[in-house]
Amino acid sequence: MGTTLTGTTPQDTYDSLIKVTDNGPLSGSLKTLTDGLGNDSALALSTGAASITGTLAVSGATTLGVSTALNWGARGGITQDASYNFSWSTNGVADAFYLESASGNVGIGTSSPAAKLHVAGENIILDRTGGDPYISFYTGGTTNNVALYGGASTGFRAFVGGSERLRITDAGLVGIGTSSPNAKATIWTPSSAGQQTALRLNNPFGFDNANTGAKIVFSQDRSTAEDIPMGEIGVGQTSAFSSNDAYLKFSVANGGTVSEVARFLSGGGLTFNGDTAAANALDDYEEGTFTVALTPSTSGTITLNATYSTWSYTKIGNQVTVNGLAVVSSVSSPVGTYIKIGLPFTVGNSDSKYGGNSCLYSDASLSYAKSLLGGYNPKNTSQSFVYIDASTIATNDEFYFTTTYFV
Repeated sequence: MGTTLTGTTPQDTYDSLIKVTDNGPLSGSLKTLTDGLGNDSALALSTGAASITGTLAVSGATTLGVSTALNWGARGGITQDASYNFSWSTNGVADAFYLESASGNVGIGTSSPAAKLHVAGENIILDRTGGDPYISFYTGGTTNNVALYGGASTGFRAFVGGSERLRITDAGLVGIGTSSPNAKATIWTPSSAGQQTALRLNNPFGFDNANTGAKIVFSQDRSTAEDIPMGEIGVGQTSAFSSNDAYLKFSVANGGTVSEVARFLSGGGLTFNGDTAAANALDDYEEGTFTVALTPSTSGTITLNATYSTWSYTKIGNQVTVNGLAVVSSVSSPVGTYIKIGLPFTVGNSDSKYGGNSCLYSDASLSYAKSLLGGYNPKNTSQSFVYIDASTIATNDEFYFTTTYFV
């Protein structure tokens, strides 16, 4: 038997109300009252600190008042405050789960959730049996736009639009557009039109001569101090917010200080070691060959052995250097006080472009006795003059020629 109930004696009429108060804890099962005619009456229990052991069965709608709390002592409890915020505390941890009524935000470990799900103070662990754990992101609840996967053997993978776009392997290799990176960072570039750009560095503030342009920095990592700078590849501009004066520069470290060693100018040309003047830029470099011809200054012809008629040249900026050997195969009445030797580029039209030449003449008729001939390169011509009596030139004579001039 439970504790004796005291209160108003039940009435035998259908519309009577019954209120029962207790003078101690209740035990047993909670019952409903009936009038014997098939109509149940509401039973209201008024108690100060009643405890119910056993099973409590509630049927129908049950309303708990504002600021209601269900407590299990030190084990935790469930509460609802005057603003209808719902909080579940457990094992001494307050607000282990918190539902904010006004926003619908859920907090785990916080009573001030700042988003639909706000986890404070702890990590989130995803553990899946039968496959890699993952997080999916949806738009409008229907389209799976992004998914993040993680696994011990497959590494970290990011999917966008249903395809893998990024992978970090368990060896620490990063692949963008590829699932098989073979370096610290591997970027796979599709062959389709419009997607050939592998990497783009963009500075939203533009570039100026304060070296604030986009750049790639190389450094040596140290665990006990800051990184040691090794070098940089960057872009800049000689004036802000302009696209026609950009440059690409290379810098390397010397004694811990990174200094510019080379710069490619947008208008063409290469400068060195911090020299930024376009006038000093090396604007061309090429190596090539050309077919040389020797012509008497007055009349006649000189025919060269084709085996020795191909000469080489080097052009660095405006400076041209020519080297070659000419062997005469035949002559036809050559006349003149000098011979003209063809050049691969026209000499510049100023007094500073001239340049002299050097020619060693080997006379076959004198057992190839050697003599040094002098000459120069007239401006605004593509010929070099070598002073020799053209009529003395004969078959098998040799000319060893070199000259430097400016275009």
